[in-house]
Amino acid sequence: PIVGDGLLLRGARVVHGVISDQAWLIRALLRDKALGAIMIVIWTVTFGGNVQNPVLSFFYVLLGMSAFQIGQSGFIMTAGTLVCAPFYGWLLDRRSAYLALLLSISLCGLGCLIRGVGASVSTVYISAAVMGIGGTTFETMALAMLARHVPTRHRALLVSGFL
Repeated sequence: PIVGDGLLLRGARVVHGVISDQAWLIRALLRDKALGAIMIVIWTVTFGGNVQNPVLSFFYVLLGMSAFQIGQSGFIMTAGTLVCAPFYGWLLDRRSAYLALLLSISLCGLGCLIRGVGASVSTVYISAAVMGIGGTTFETMALAMLARHVPTRHRALLVSGFL
């Protein structure tokens, strides 16, 4: 045989472990409606972002943006995130994880809306600023909040389900 029986048995155990972990995650999300709702929102937002990202450059080019201007919009978003992320960390630790998540997802949606209806470079810059203020920290906030509710031994599973 090409592969020994011991290796096949270990592989089967690994696959069984992965399937068991995934089944645990699904049962946990179905049991806890709040966590399940949050995961559905996360997956929906992530799906929406992944549908949007491949066509974003074409949208920018149709607006007449140069490569430099596209880079500037990315810089604006990144700078906003770097400046505002400590505030979200403070809010998450000291106040309310739900408030941090709600604020972040609201700004994410608002920034995407502004970008979607925008017809100028300045509108793209405004949307980048709004997303930088909070929208781009949404996934980090959601993951941190979810991690608080999951037993330590299952946190790696949560991260894999999240990603």
